[in-house]
Amino acid sequence: MNRVLKCAALCVALATAAPPASAALQLRVSDGTPAGTLIITDQGIDDANPTLGVVSYTGPVGSQWLITVNTGTSKPVLGSAAQPDIDLMSFDLSSTSGGTLTVELTDTDYTGSGPATINVGGNTAGTVLVKSYVDYNN
Repeated sequence: MNRVLKCAALCVALATAAPPASAALQLRVSDGTPAGTLIITDQGIDDANPTLGVVSYTGPVGSQWLITVNTGTSKPVLGSAAQPDIDLMSFDLSSTSGGTLTVELTDTDYTGSGPATINVGGNTAGTVLVKSYVDYNN
């Protein structure tokens, strides 16, 4: 069964199972297997967008998922160190065998005490679970 999900945020877990600590914006996508887990760091080797504050990935995730566009945006493009504002967008995600895809976006080194703005939204043909987490100590 070919299952196509088109949405602005798919199975998003913002920093609930946080990627390793890093001062840079990070996008993590996972099909739940070690081989199907990718961590894309802003301006890193797999980042498809060279703009500071925007991290983007296009390609396979494990053996069952294909992402056409997955983009996370943070400071300095959105918000600032004193005003946390992050946005996650996922478009044209498809799977040949279904399953769960987890998309996480995390950023650190904010200096303000809030409020934080986290943007998630869109349309999907499947189930979307959205979680967000803000740690004002970080």
